[in-house]
Amino acid sequence: MSRESRIMTTPNAATPPRRRRTRAAAWALALPTALGALIVTGAPAVGDAPETLEVRAAAARATLPAWWPLLALGRGDRDPSTEPVAAADKVDRMLAAAGTVVFGFSPQGRAKALIEDVIARLEDFDVEEAYEVLPDRGPRTPWRAVAVEGRVQDDDYVLRVFPSGIRRGTTERSAEELPALPAVGDVMNATARFRLRPVDASAREEFEDDFLAVGEASVSLGELRWEQVLAVADEWLHLVEAGVPPTPEEIRGAGLGRSIATRPVAGEAGRARVTADHPRLDAEDQAFLALLAEAYPAFYELGKRHTALDDLVELVALPDGRFAARLRIVARMLPDELEALYPDLAEYLRDLEDLLTIEARIVDPDGRRVASLRLDTRTLRMTIEMVTRDGALLPTVDRPRAPVASTVGYRLDELDDAAYEVRVSLWTNTSGIRGEIRDIVVSGRYDRTDRGAALATRVTGKPKVTFRGAAFGVIPTWMVDVLIPSDMTTLTDDFFRVLVDGRDGDGATTAVAIERRHGPGGTEPLVLEGRADLEILNNALINFAIKIANRRILPHDETRDQVLEFLREGFEALREDTQRFADRAREVAASLDAPK
Repeated sequence: MSRESRIMTTPNAATPPRRRRTRAAAWALALPTALGALIVTGAPAVGDAPETLEVRAAAARATLPAWWPLLALGRGDRDPSTEPVAAADKVDRMLAAAGTVVFGFSPQGRAKALIEDVIARLEDFDVEEAYEVLPDRGPRTPWRAVAVEGRVQDDDYVLRVFPSGIRRGTTERSAEELPALPAVGDVMNATARFRLRPVDASAREEFEDDFLAVGEASVSLGELRWEQVLAVADEWLHLVEAGVPPTPEEIRGAGLGRSIATRPVAGEAGRARVTADHPRLDAEDQAFLALLAEAYPAFYELGKRHTALDDLVELVALPDGRFAARLRIVARMLPDELEALYPDLAEYLRDLEDLLTIEARIVDPDGRRVASLRLDTRTLRMTIEMVTRDGALLPTVDRPRAPVASTVGYRLDELDDAAYEVRVSLWTNTSGIRGEIRDIVVSGRYDRTDRGAALATRVTGKPKVTFRGAAFGVIPTWMVDVLIPSDMTTLTDDFFRVLVDGRDGDGATTAVAIERRHGPGGTEPLVLEGRADLEILNNALINFAIKIANRRILPHDETRDQVLEFLREGFEALREDTQRFADRAREVAASLDAPK
C-alpha cells in the first residue's frame, strides 16, 4: 500500500459502518473518454509482460490519442492483439443499451401509473402521501413496498412493477421479503425495491411523524472488470497531463512521466480549427481540446453550438519545484444558442435564475481537497476541478492567493482502501427566501475486493443553516418565523439532525458493491448493487420549500420532450464518433494479428 493510501485510512478518520425518463437520460452522456500516456511512453505496468506492452503501444500508435481511453475497456480480456476488438464490442453494447434505456423507456401495465404516482409525491417530498400510494401489505407489517424490474427488449426498455413481489419459479415472495435481485445478463438489466414505513411513535418523544425508507437496486454493467474501469480513470488523468504545455522538467527529459517527443499532439488542421472556434482559451486549453475534437468531431461540433468553455487545463507548480496538471473544466449552457431548435428548453434554463448553487468537495482525512464540483443555475455554469501528476490525484489546500497541491498523490489503481469525506453546500433562493446550507458532511470508505470494489457512506455532519430575504419580496424571514411552528432555521436543523442521528443513531447510510457476478452462459458481468437506509423527517416547511423549488427545477411536458430531443442529438453524435473508434479498433486488431 502506498504512503498516501495509509494516510487515507488513519484511525482518526470517520469510518461509516441509489425517475422518470428525463433523469435517466443523463446516463447516455456518461461514457468515459480516456486511456493515456503510459501506453505511449511504454512505462511498465505491474504484471504485464514486455510483449504485451509492446502490442498495446502499437495499438495506441495506430489510433487517435483521445481514443486511447476506450482501448482500456478491453485490457486483459483476451490476447493483447485482440484487446481493441474487445473494447470496440463493449463500446457498442454499452451505448446501444444506454440509448435503449433513455429513448426506449417503456413501463408496462400498472408500472407506469404506480411509479409516476409515487415519484410525483416524492418530488413534492410528501412522504405520507407516498406511503399511502404504495401497495398495502396487510396487518402483519407496517412496511409498504414495491419491486421493479427493467430489461432491454429489442428497441425498448421494458419496466415492470411487482406490488405483490417478484415471482421466482413457482414461489412468490412479498416485496418486503424480497432481496435485491442480481441483475445479471444483458447490459442495463436492472431490479430495484423501495420500502417505506412510519416509525414507531410509541418509542419516540419527538419526530413521531417520521418515516423509515429503504431503497435497493441492482444493474448489470456488462462484461467489464473493475480493473478496467480503474485503468480508464488512470489513463484519463495521463491524457489530461498531455494538454498542458511542455514543462522545464520535460525540456530536461524528466517531466510528468513522458518526453516532448512522445507527447500526443492533435493534427495541425485540428489545432487550427479549435483555435479559431475558441480564441479566448489559453494555448494549453486549445491543445487539449484539439485532442478531443479530433477523435470526437460530431460531439465537439454539438458542444460548440450549445455551450461555452471558459477553462480546461493549466500547468501548476508544486512546492518541490516540480509541475502538475490542473484540470479545471468550466462550461456554460447558452440558452440563446438553443432558442432556434429548443425554445422551451431555452426558456426553462433562463427561468431558473438564481434558484440553486451547489458545491461538492471530496476531501481526504487531512481535510485536503481531492476533487470538486460546482453547479450554478444563475450562470448555468458547471465547474470541475482536480490536480494530477503521473496519473495520481494530488490533494490540494486552498490558500488566499492560489490553491497549493501536495507533492504526493493518490493512484486510484493502487488504492486497496481509503477513507474520505464529501462536503456539500447549498445556496438557494425559494420565492425570495435565501438559504445557505453549508457543509453537509458525508463520510465514506472505499475498499477493493476480490471481484471489484465496495463503498459505504454515512451522513455524519450537520450543516450550518441561515436564512435571509423576504418571501415573494414582501414577507421578511422574521415574519415567516412568526407564522409557522418554531422557525425556519430550527425546522431545517431538525431535518438534518434526523439524517445524522435517526435510525437509533445509525443515521442515513448507503452501501454499494461493484463486483463481477456469475451470469447466464458462463458470463461474469460487472454488477452495481446498492442500498440506502434513512429516516425522513415529515416536515411541512421542508415539504413546502421543496415543492416550490421543484416547480421550477422539474421541466413541464413540452420542455421534457425538448430535453429528450437535445439528449438524443448528443447521443447520436457520440454514437457516430465512437463508431469511428470501433471501426478503427477492429482494423488495428486485424493488423496486429496479421502474419509478420
